Amino acid sequence: MKNGSNSRSACSGGRGDAVVTHRAKLAELGLNLWWTWNPEVIELFRELDPALWRETHHNPIALLARFDEQRLTARIESESLDLPAAGGLTHG
Repeated sequence: MKNGSNSRSACSGGRGDAVVTHRAKLAELGLNLWWTWNPEVIELFRELDPALWRETHHNPIALLARFDEQRLTARIESESLDLPAAGGLTHG
């Protein structure tokens, strides 16, 4: 899922800051039950690891708890993980 933004530019600081920021944003999305009816957010979690998404019964918190920090870093660096900007997803 791409929203036209560059993952690296969305997170200031070094690589570690980007990982922390992305993980925090993912956790925030996962704790907000709004994700359950938003296809963009569901796809975001599914794309992280489709097999783990199924294994965790589509539970974003369980997925993030088991998602390896190195893999998240690799996804951020490859720019294959695009998080919505604040207010970037609509409720409609």
